[in-house]
Amino acid sequence: MKGNRKQLQLNQVFGYVERAEQYGVTCRETAELMETGMNAISGRFTELKASGRIEKIGVRNGCAVYIAKEAR
Repeated sequence: MKGNRKQLQLNQVFGYVERAEQYGVTCRETAELMETGMNAISGRFTELKASGRIEKIGVRNGCAVYIAKEAR
């Protein structure tokens, strides 16, 4: 994936996580909103988690639920 597209996708995913506030959002929910497959964006969740920008707060429908660190 080209760097610019990857960065755009990372920003889009983080935007969805931020907007979900304390309710959080899953990779599956985000993929549906972005009209793409989970496999296309799961790496962005991994990158955001590794960088400390998001954190897992639980599980919903078998998927990890993430919030932005600032949302707490």
